[in-house]
Amino acid sequence: MTRKSDAYRDAYENFLSELRSPRKVDHLFAWSRLVARGREWGEDVIDTIAIPPKKAKGVEMAVRVFNRQKPPKDIPSWARDNDQRFQLLLEAGAWPERTEGGDDLFRVGSFTTHNTIGASGKDLAKAVGAIEKAIRGAKSLSSSDFPGFQSMVTGDLYLVGEIGRKSWGAWYMPGKDSIYLRPNVRGLSEEKMARHLVHEIAHRYWLKKLDADFKKRWTRYHNSIRNGIDVSLPKEGEAVPFEVNGKKGMTVHYREKPGKILLKDGDKPIGMTNPMTLIKWMRDNAEMSAYPTNYASTDPEEHFAEALSLLAFGDLDGDGERALNGLLKGEAAGARMASASRVAARYAAARYPVTETRWTWEDGSPVLTLKLKRVGPEQYTTLDGAYTVLKGPRFWFWEHSEDSEINSDEGFLSKRGAVDSLARHLSQ
Repeated sequence: MTRKSDAYRDAYENFLSELRSPRKVDHLFAWSRLVARGREWGEDVIDTIAIPPKKAKGVEMAVRVFNRQKPPKDIPSWARDNDQRFQLLLEAGAWPERTEGGDDLFRVGSFTTHNTIGASGKDLAKAVGAIEKAIRGAKSLSSSDFPGFQSMVTGDLYLVGEIGRKSWGAWYMPGKDSIYLRPNVRGLSEEKMARHLVHEIAHRYWLKKLDADFKKRWTRYHNSIRNGIDVSLPKEGEAVPFEVNGKKGMTVHYREKPGKILLKDGDKPIGMTNPMTLIKWMRDNAEMSAYPTNYASTDPEEHFAEALSLLAFGDLDGDGERALNGLLKGEAAGARMASASRVAARYAAARYPVTETRWTWEDGSPVLTLKLKRVGPEQYTTLDGAYTVLKGPRFWFWEHSEDSEINSDEGFLSKRGAVDSLARHLSQ
Protein backbone atom coordinates (compact mmCIF):
# COMPACT_ATOMS: atom_id res chain seq x y z
CA MET A 1 0.00 0.00 0.00
CA THR A 2 1.11 3.57 -0.64
CA ARG A 3 0.22 6.85 1.02
CA LYS A 4 -2.02 7.75 -1.93
CA SER A 5 -3.83 4.42 -1.85
CA ASP A 6 -4.29 4.80 1.93
CA ALA A 7 -5.66 8.32 1.46
CA TYR A 8 -8.05 7.01 -1.21
CA ARG A 9 -9.24 4.19 1.05
CA ASP A 10 -9.87 6.67 3.90
CA ALA A 11 -11.81 8.98 1.56
CA TYR A 12 -13.88 6.05 0.25
CA GLU A 13 -14.80 4.85 3.74
CA ASN A 14 -15.66 8.39 4.80
CA PHE A 15 -17.80 8.78 1.67
CA LEU A 16 -19.81 5.65 2.47
CA SER A 17 -20.31 6.89 6.03
CA GLU A 18 -21.45 10.36 4.94
CA LEU A 19 -23.96 8.91 2.47
CA ARG A 20 -25.98 7.82 5.52
CA SER A 21 -26.45 11.47 6.45
CA PRO A 22 -29.79 13.04 5.44
CA ARG A 23 -28.00 16.30 4.54
CA LYS A 24 -27.00 16.70 0.91
CA VAL A 25 -24.19 19.06 1.86
CA ASP A 26 -22.49 16.19 3.71
CA HIS A 27 -22.77 14.09 0.55
CA LEU A 28 -21.19 16.89 -1.46
CA PHE A 29 -18.20 17.40 0.81
CA ALA A 30 -17.55 13.65 0.98
CA TRP A 31 -17.89 13.39 -2.81
CA SER A 32 -15.36 16.21 -3.34
CA ARG A 33 -12.82 14.51 -1.09
CA LEU A 34 -13.34 11.11 -2.71
CA VAL A 35 -12.92 12.52 -6.22
CA ALA A 36 -9.74 14.39 -5.28
CA ARG A 37 -8.15 11.34 -3.62
CA GLY A 38 -9.44 9.00 -6.33
CA ARG A 39 -7.91 11.17 -9.04
CA GLU A 40 -4.55 11.21 -7.28
CA TRP A 41 -4.50 7.47 -6.69
CA GLY A 42 -5.82 6.70 -10.18
CA GLU A 43 -3.00 8.71 -11.76
CA ASP A 44 -0.51 6.88 -9.54
CA VAL A 45 -1.90 3.52 -10.67
CA ILE A 46 -1.52 4.54 -14.31
CA ASP A 47 1.98 5.87 -13.74
CA THR A 48 3.54 3.18 -11.54
CA ILE A 49 1.48 0.02 -11.01
CA ALA A 50 1.70 -3.21 -13.02
CA ILE A 51 -1.94 -3.43 -14.08
CA PRO A 52 -3.12 -6.96 -14.92
CA PRO A 53 -4.15 -6.97 -18.61
CA LYS A 54 -7.66 -8.18 -17.78
CA LYS A 55 -8.08 -5.30 -15.34
CA ALA A 56 -6.74 -2.57 -17.64
CA LYS A 57 -10.09 -1.53 -19.12
CA GLY A 58 -11.68 -1.44 -15.67
CA VAL A 59 -8.90 0.81 -14.34
CA GLU A 60 -9.38 3.10 -17.33
CA MET A 61 -13.11 3.37 -16.55
CA ALA A 62 -12.41 3.99 -12.85
CA VAL A 63 -9.92 6.77 -13.61
CA ARG A 64 -12.48 8.42 -15.90
CA VAL A 65 -15.05 8.41 -13.09
CA PHE A 66 -12.76 10.59 -11.00
CA ASN A 67 -11.92 12.96 -13.85
CA ARG A 68 -15.34 14.60 -13.72
CA GLN A 69 -15.38 18.24 -12.63
CA LYS A 70 -18.99 18.73 -11.53
CA PRO A 71 -20.84 16.75 -8.85
CA PRO A 72 -23.70 14.52 -10.02
CA LYS A 73 -27.23 15.62 -9.20
CA ASP A 74 -27.89 12.42 -7.26
CA ILE A 75 -24.69 11.48 -5.42
CA PRO A 76 -26.04 8.27 -3.78
CA SER A 77 -27.16 6.95 -7.19
CA TRP A 78 -23.75 7.85 -8.65
CA ALA A 79 -22.10 5.93 -5.82
CA ARG A 80 -24.19 2.80 -6.47
CA ASP A 81 -23.52 2.94 -10.21
CA ASN A 82 -19.75 3.19 -9.76
CA ASP A 83 -19.04 1.11 -6.66
CA GLN A 84 -17.36 -1.68 -8.65
CA ARG A 85 -14.93 0.87 -10.04
CA PHE A 86 -14.23 2.24 -6.57
CA GLN A 87 -13.51 -1.31 -5.40
CA LEU A 88 -11.14 -1.95 -8.32
CA LEU A 89 -8.95 1.00 -7.34
CA LEU A 90 -8.92 -0.30 -3.78
CA GLU A 91 -7.76 -3.65 -5.15
CA ALA A 92 -4.99 -1.92 -7.11
CA GLY A 93 -3.31 -1.03 -3.81
CA ALA A 94 -2.18 -4.67 -3.56
CA TRP A 95 -0.74 -4.87 -7.08
CA PRO A 96 3.07 -4.63 -7.52
CA GLU A 97 4.84 -1.73 -9.15
CA ARG A 98 6.01 -1.98 -12.75
CA THR A 99 9.52 -3.24 -13.35
CA GLU A 100 11.50 -2.97 -16.55
CA GLY A 101 12.11 -6.08 -18.61
CA GLY A 102 8.72 -7.25 -19.82
CA ASP A 103 5.80 -5.87 -21.81
CA ASP A 104 4.73 -3.67 -18.89
CA LEU A 105 7.79 -1.43 -18.92
CA PHE A 106 10.42 -1.25 -21.65
CA ARG A 107 12.66 1.11 -23.60
CA VAL A 108 12.04 2.40 -27.11
CA GLY A 109 14.96 4.62 -28.02
CA SER A 110 15.32 7.09 -25.15
CA PHE A 111 11.70 6.69 -24.10
CA THR A 112 10.77 4.65 -21.03
CA THR A 113 7.49 3.15 -22.24
CA HIS A 114 4.76 2.17 -19.76
CA ASN A 115 2.22 -0.26 -21.18
CA THR A 116 -0.71 0.51 -18.87
CA ILE A 117 -3.36 -1.07 -21.12
CA GLY A 118 -1.84 -4.52 -21.44
CA ALA A 119 -1.30 -4.12 -25.19
CA SER A 120 0.21 -7.20 -26.82
CA GLY A 121 0.87 -8.78 -30.20
CA LYS A 122 -0.02 -6.58 -33.18
CA ASP A 123 -1.38 -3.78 -31.00
CA LEU A 124 1.86 -3.49 -29.07
CA ALA A 125 3.95 -3.77 -32.23
CA LYS A 126 1.91 -0.94 -33.79
CA ALA A 127 2.49 1.32 -30.79
CA VAL A 128 6.22 0.56 -30.72
CA GLY A 129 6.42 1.18 -34.48
CA ALA A 130 4.76 4.56 -34.01
CA ILE A 131 7.23 5.53 -31.28
CA GLU A 132 10.18 4.51 -33.45
CA LYS A 133 8.78 6.44 -36.39
CA ALA A 134 8.29 9.52 -34.18
CA ILE A 135 11.90 9.28 -33.02
CA ARG A 136 13.12 9.14 -36.64
CA GLY A 137 10.95 12.12 -37.54
CA ALA A 138 12.18 14.10 -34.54
CA LYS A 139 15.81 13.33 -35.41
CA SER A 140 15.26 14.82 -38.86
CA LEU A 141 15.02 18.25 -37.20
CA SER A 142 18.60 19.45 -37.03
CA SER A 143 20.12 20.69 -33.78
CA SER A 144 21.39 23.81 -35.54
CA ASP A 145 17.87 24.82 -36.57
CA PHE A 146 16.16 23.67 -33.36
CA PRO A 147 18.70 23.88 -30.50
CA GLY A 148 17.85 21.53 -27.65
CA PHE A 149 15.05 19.73 -29.45
CA GLN A 150 16.78 16.34 -29.46
CA SER A 151 17.00 16.43 -25.65
CA MET A 152 13.18 16.50 -25.60
CA VAL A 153 12.92 13.07 -27.29
CA THR A 154 13.17 11.15 -24.04
CA GLY A 155 11.45 10.47 -20.73
CA ASP A 156 8.34 8.60 -19.64
CA LEU A 157 5.82 7.69 -22.34
CA TYR A 158 2.56 6.02 -21.30
CA LEU A 159 0.36 3.84 -23.48
CA VAL A 160 -3.09 4.53 -22.05
CA GLY A 161 -6.79 4.16 -22.71
CA GLU A 162 -9.41 6.86 -22.71
CA ILE A 163 -8.40 8.62 -19.49
CA GLY A 164 -8.34 12.14 -20.96
CA ARG A 165 -10.69 13.81 -23.37
CA LYS A 166 -12.40 11.49 -25.79
CA SER A 167 -10.93 13.26 -28.82
CA TRP A 168 -7.33 13.13 -27.59
CA GLY A 169 -4.95 10.71 -29.30
CA ALA A 170 -1.97 11.92 -27.27
CA TRP A 171 -1.12 14.65 -24.77
CA TYR A 172 1.74 16.11 -22.77
CA MET A 173 1.46 16.73 -19.01
CA PRO A 174 3.94 19.48 -18.07
CA GLY A 175 3.58 18.88 -14.31
CA LYS A 176 4.88 15.33 -14.74
CA ASP A 177 6.92 16.04 -17.88
CA SER A 178 5.33 12.91 -19.37
CA ILE A 179 3.71 12.07 -22.69
CA TYR A 180 0.58 9.92 -23.00
CA LEU A 181 -0.44 8.02 -26.14
CA ARG A 182 -3.75 6.27 -26.86
CA PRO A 183 -2.84 3.57 -29.40
CA ASN A 184 -6.30 1.99 -29.41
CA VAL A 185 -8.16 4.98 -30.90
CA ARG A 186 -10.27 3.69 -33.76
CA GLY A 187 -8.82 4.59 -37.16
CA LEU A 188 -5.53 5.86 -35.71
CA SER A 189 -2.74 4.63 -37.96
CA GLU A 190 0.86 4.09 -36.95
CA GLU A 191 1.83 7.14 -39.01
CA LYS A 192 -0.80 9.31 -37.31
CA MET A 193 0.32 8.14 -33.87
CA ALA A 194 3.90 9.09 -34.73
CA ARG A 195 2.78 12.56 -35.80
CA HIS A 196 0.82 12.96 -32.56
CA LEU A 197 3.94 12.08 -30.58
CA VAL A 198 6.13 14.63 -32.36
CA HIS A 199 3.36 17.20 -31.78
CA GLU A 200 3.52 16.48 -28.02
CA ILE A 201 7.32 16.58 -28.02
CA ALA A 202 6.98 20.01 -29.64
CA HIS A 203 4.79 21.11 -26.71
CA ARG A 204 7.56 20.01 -24.33
CA TYR A 205 10.09 21.95 -26.42
CA TRP A 206 7.85 25.06 -26.41
CA LEU A 207 7.45 24.98 -22.63
CA LYS A 208 10.97 23.96 -21.61
CA LYS A 209 13.37 25.38 -24.20
CA LEU A 210 11.91 28.30 -26.14
CA ASP A 211 12.32 31.77 -24.69
CA ALA A 212 9.69 34.47 -24.28
CA ASP A 213 11.15 36.48 -27.14
CA PHE A 214 10.57 33.69 -29.66
CA LYS A 215 7.08 33.05 -28.31
CA LYS A 216 6.19 36.72 -28.81
CA ARG A 217 7.48 36.62 -32.38
CA TRP A 218 5.63 33.39 -33.12
CA THR A 219 2.42 34.75 -31.57
CA ARG A 220 2.64 37.82 -33.80
CA TYR A 221 3.16 35.58 -36.81
CA HIS A 222 0.21 33.39 -35.76
CA ASN A 223 -2.02 36.43 -35.30
CA SER A 224 -0.86 37.96 -38.57
CA ILE A 225 -2.38 35.01 -40.44
CA ARG A 226 -5.72 35.50 -38.70
CA ASN A 227 -5.64 39.28 -39.11
CA GLY A 228 -4.90 38.95 -42.80
CA ILE A 229 -8.15 37.13 -43.50
CA ASP A 230 -10.81 39.18 -45.25
CA VAL A 231 -14.21 37.67 -46.00
CA SER A 232 -17.39 39.05 -47.52
CA LEU A 233 -20.84 37.63 -48.04
CA PRO A 234 -21.47 35.72 -51.27
CA LYS A 235 -23.67 37.41 -53.84
CA GLU A 236 -27.24 36.34 -54.52
CA GLY A 237 -27.28 32.74 -55.75
CA GLU A 238 -23.59 32.10 -55.07
CA ALA A 239 -22.39 29.08 -53.10
CA VAL A 240 -20.85 29.31 -49.65
CA PRO A 241 -17.22 28.06 -49.65
CA PHE A 242 -17.73 25.31 -47.06
CA GLU A 243 -19.95 22.37 -46.25
CA VAL A 244 -23.38 22.85 -44.68
CA ASN A 245 -24.92 19.75 -43.11
CA GLY A 246 -22.14 17.72 -44.73
CA LYS A 247 -22.88 19.02 -48.25
CA LYS A 248 -20.98 21.40 -50.50
CA GLY A 249 -22.40 23.95 -52.88
CA MET A 250 -25.17 25.46 -50.74
CA THR A 251 -26.33 28.73 -52.30
CA VAL A 252 -27.40 31.92 -50.54
CA HIS A 253 -30.59 33.88 -51.21
CA TYR A 254 -31.33 37.27 -49.69
CA ARG A 255 -34.75 38.11 -51.12
CA GLU A 256 -36.87 35.57 -49.27
CA LYS A 257 -37.01 37.43 -45.95
CA PRO A 258 -35.58 40.85 -44.95
CA GLY A 259 -32.51 40.56 -42.73
CA LYS A 260 -32.28 36.81 -43.25
CA ILE A 261 -30.39 34.53 -45.62
CA LEU A 262 -31.95 31.40 -47.06
CA LEU A 263 -29.58 28.50 -47.78
CA LYS A 264 -30.59 26.15 -50.60
CA ASP A 265 -29.35 22.81 -51.85
CA GLY A 266 -30.28 23.25 -55.49
CA ASP A 267 -33.94 24.24 -55.37
CA LYS A 268 -34.47 22.70 -51.93
CA PRO A 269 -34.51 25.15 -48.98
CA ILE A 270 -32.23 23.94 -46.17
CA GLY A 271 -32.56 26.64 -43.53
CA MET A 272 -32.34 30.31 -42.61
CA THR A 273 -29.48 32.23 -41.04
CA ASN A 274 -28.49 35.87 -40.63
CA PRO A 275 -25.63 37.84 -42.20
CA MET A 276 -23.51 38.05 -39.01
CA THR A 277 -23.72 34.31 -38.41
CA LEU A 278 -22.81 33.53 -42.02
CA ILE A 279 -19.86 35.94 -41.88
CA LYS A 280 -18.65 34.20 -38.71
CA TRP A 281 -18.96 30.78 -40.39
CA MET A 282 -17.04 32.03 -43.39
CA ARG A 283 -14.33 33.60 -41.25
CA ASP A 284 -13.95 30.47 -39.11
CA ASN A 285 -13.65 28.37 -42.27
CA ALA A 286 -11.15 30.80 -43.81
CA GLU A 287 -9.06 30.79 -40.62
CA MET A 288 -8.82 27.01 -40.52
CA SER A 289 -7.86 26.94 -44.20
CA ALA A 290 -5.18 29.61 -43.71
CA TYR A 291 -3.19 27.57 -41.17
CA PRO A 292 -1.19 24.39 -41.85
CA THR A 293 -3.97 22.31 -40.25
CA ASN A 294 -7.37 23.08 -38.75
CA TYR A 295 -6.00 22.43 -35.27
CA ALA A 296 -3.12 24.86 -35.84
CA SER A 297 -5.64 27.72 -35.87
CA THR A 298 -6.46 27.06 -32.18
CA ASP A 299 -3.67 29.17 -30.66
CA PRO A 300 0.03 29.99 -31.19
CA GLU A 301 1.34 27.02 -29.20
CA GLU A 302 -0.81 24.48 -31.04
CA HIS A 303 0.20 26.12 -34.32
CA PHE A 304 3.87 25.69 -33.41
CA ALA A 305 3.41 22.05 -32.39
CA GLU A 306 1.53 21.27 -35.60
CA ALA A 307 4.12 23.07 -37.73
CA LEU A 308 7.01 21.19 -36.12
CA SER A 309 5.23 17.84 -36.52
CA LEU A 310 4.53 18.55 -40.20
CA LEU A 311 8.13 19.64 -40.74
CA ALA A 312 9.46 16.44 -39.12
CA PHE A 313 7.55 14.39 -41.68
CA GLY A 314 8.31 16.64 -44.65
CA ASP A 315 4.79 18.04 -45.01
CA LEU A 316 5.13 21.70 -43.97
CA ASP A 317 4.77 24.01 -46.97
CA GLY A 318 7.63 26.28 -48.02
CA ASP A 319 6.22 29.48 -46.52
CA GLY A 320 5.53 27.77 -43.20
CA GLU A 321 9.00 26.25 -43.07
CA ARG A 322 10.70 29.56 -43.88
CA ALA A 323 8.64 31.35 -41.25
CA LEU A 324 9.39 28.67 -38.63
CA ASN A 325 13.12 28.66 -39.30
CA GLY A 326 13.29 32.43 -39.63
CA LEU A 327 11.50 33.07 -36.37
CA LEU A 328 13.61 30.56 -34.45
CA LYS A 329 16.79 32.09 -35.79
CA GLY A 330 15.54 35.62 -35.28
CA GLU A 331 15.99 36.42 -38.99
CA ALA A 332 13.71 37.70 -41.76
CA ALA A 333 10.17 37.21 -40.47
CA GLY A 334 11.56 37.08 -36.96
CA ALA A 335 13.20 40.50 -36.90
CA ARG A 336 12.32 42.49 -33.81
CA MET A 337 10.64 45.86 -33.49
CA ALA A 338 14.05 47.47 -33.09
CA SER A 339 14.88 46.38 -36.63
CA ALA A 340 11.69 47.95 -37.94
CA SER A 341 12.54 51.13 -36.07
CA ARG A 342 16.02 51.27 -37.58
CA VAL A 343 14.57 50.91 -41.06
CA ALA A 344 11.97 53.54 -40.30
CA ALA A 345 14.73 55.85 -39.12
CA ARG A 346 16.50 55.48 -42.46
CA TYR A 347 13.66 56.88 -44.48
CA ALA A 348 12.58 59.31 -41.75
CA ALA A 349 16.00 60.90 -41.91
CA ALA A 350 15.63 61.34 -45.66
CA ARG A 351 12.72 63.77 -45.03
CA TYR A 352 10.86 62.65 -48.11
CA PRO A 353 7.06 62.23 -47.83
CA VAL A 354 5.91 58.67 -48.49
CA THR A 355 3.28 58.69 -51.21
CA GLU A 356 2.77 54.95 -51.64
CA THR A 357 3.61 51.73 -49.83
CA ARG A 358 3.67 48.13 -50.99
CA TRP A 359 4.10 45.07 -48.74
CA THR A 360 5.17 41.79 -50.36
CA TRP A 361 6.96 38.54 -49.61
CA GLU A 362 9.90 37.38 -51.69
CA ASP A 363 11.41 33.94 -51.04
CA GLY A 364 9.87 33.88 -47.59
CA SER A 365 11.26 37.29 -46.58
CA PRO A 366 9.15 40.43 -46.11
CA VAL A 367 9.80 43.41 -48.34
CA LEU A 368 8.42 46.89 -47.70
CA THR A 369 8.58 49.07 -50.79
CA LEU A 370 8.13 52.83 -50.26
CA LYS A 371 7.42 55.31 -53.02
CA LEU A 372 9.10 58.55 -51.99
CA LYS A 373 8.45 61.94 -53.56
CA ARG A 374 11.27 64.43 -53.91
CA VAL A 375 11.20 67.96 -55.21
CA GLY A 376 12.35 66.42 -58.43
CA PRO A 377 11.39 63.05 -59.99
CA GLU A 378 9.79 60.32 -57.89
CA GLN A 379 12.02 57.47 -56.84
CA TYR A 380 11.37 53.98 -55.46
CA THR A 381 13.41 52.41 -52.74
CA THR A 382 13.07 48.91 -51.30
CA LEU A 383 13.94 48.13 -47.72
CA ASP A 384 14.31 44.42 -47.00
CA GLY A 385 13.39 42.91 -43.66
CA ALA A 386 11.32 45.88 -42.48
CA TYR A 387 8.29 45.69 -40.23
CA THR A 388 8.54 41.97 -39.95
CA VAL A 389 7.13 41.36 -36.49
CA LEU A 390 4.28 43.76 -36.05
CA LYS A 391 1.07 42.23 -34.83
CA GLY A 392 -0.56 41.77 -38.19
CA PRO A 393 0.13 41.70 -41.92
CA ARG A 394 -0.97 45.35 -42.08
CA PHE A 395 0.95 47.98 -40.18
CA TRP A 396 1.47 51.65 -39.48
CA PHE A 397 2.43 53.93 -42.37
CA TRP A 398 3.54 57.53 -41.82
CA GLU A 399 4.41 60.60 -43.75
CA HIS A 400 7.21 61.95 -41.63
CA SER A 401 7.96 65.52 -40.66
CA GLU A 402 11.09 67.23 -39.40
CA ASP A 403 10.03 67.11 -35.74
CA SER A 404 9.35 63.37 -35.74
CA GLU A 405 10.93 60.75 -33.52
CA ILE A 406 11.17 56.96 -33.43
CA ASN A 407 9.54 54.90 -30.69
CA SER A 408 10.32 51.17 -30.86
CA ASP A 409 7.01 50.13 -29.30
CA GLU A 410 4.51 52.46 -30.92
CA GLY A 411 6.27 53.15 -34.19
CA PHE A 412 6.82 56.56 -35.71
CA LEU A 413 5.31 59.39 -33.64
CA SER A 414 5.55 63.16 -33.87
CA LYS A 415 6.83 65.09 -30.89
CA ARG A 416 3.48 66.87 -30.85
CA GLY A 417 1.96 63.54 -29.83
CA ALA A 418 0.00 62.95 -33.02
CA VAL A 419 0.63 60.37 -35.72
CA ASP A 420 1.50 62.33 -38.82
CA SER A 421 -0.26 60.14 -41.33
CA LEU A 422 -1.87 56.87 -40.19
CA ALA A 423 -3.07 54.57 -42.92
CA ARG A 424 -4.26 51.54 -40.96
CA HIS A 425 -3.28 49.09 -38.30
CA LEU A 426 -4.76 45.76 -37.33
CA SER A 427 -2.94 44.71 -34.22
CA GLN A 428 -5.61 42.71 -32.47
